[in-house]
Amino acid sequence: MQTFSCTKSSTRLLTRAGLSFLLLFSTQACPESAPARQTGPVKVARLEQKLIAYGTSELLIGENGIEYRIPKQNLRILAFAPDWKLMVYNTKTKMASVQPYEQWSRKITGKEALLVKSRQTRAAYYQGKPARLTVLSLLPSESDVSKSEFIYRDADGRAQQYNRIELLEPLATNIKLKPQQAEFIRWKLGVPQAGGLVLQQQNFYPSGKRDQMLETISISQTTVSPDAWRYPSDFTRGSMATVKEEKKKYMQAAEMFGTLILDKKEDK
Repeated sequence: MQTFSCTKSSTRLLTRAGLSFLLLFSTQACPESAPARQTGPVKVARLEQKLIAYGTSELLIGENGIEYRIPKQNLRILAFAPDWKLMVYNTKTKMASVQPYEQWSRKITGKEALLVKSRQTRAAYYQGKPARLTVLSLLPSESDVSKSEFIYRDADGRAQQYNRIELLEPLATNIKLKPQQAEFIRWKLGVPQAGGLVLQQQNFYPSGKRDQMLETISISQTTVSPDAWRYPSDFTRGSMATVKEEKKKYMQAAEMFGTLILDKKEDK
């Protein structure tokens, strides 16, 4: 059987009808070829979300990529087709950590896998639209909240272990996720059991305490500049901890807690 590759010599052999077919379906015929550089505005879905550890953030989802923008931490976390490598980029220090898809998609760094005892789903609504509520009952385990998030939680919360997670996911949405985009969301939230797009996540403790880990404030369609919808090129490589400035944040937290302790002693 004769086959054709996407080369100039082979296309000369095609009939006019065959050439039209090739032009129509060129992306399917050559899946490994790099996408053409887009010159106009890029259409994306924009989810404004509040995360317990990062404050108000933006999740942008386009046809060929996905990105979290976290202004409070000076971070952009992004992955784009065709290779879907993960980049965590610090907009202030211009440092970045880069991992291939095969590495980041199989490992949730700094978070322990959840031990699920049972899983239930029930009908729910989000802003009047059908949604699915997934309830995960957990076996006793260490919290999956990373060390960098501890400074946003009180001492009581650190000592306790939550035993239930509730995820709210949309049933009807115009946002269609590619498998790599769904993996990105699961990786970011640290919840491998998530189906894909998550609108809300709550963690419940035996004491009745509840943590609102993620809350979607709004969903809209917008456009971004093509220059902003690609991997940054002006960066120096560094470890994930260096890019996130974790040591600096630990020092700031220690100074803050030290000041509070001194203030309490002076009050006595």
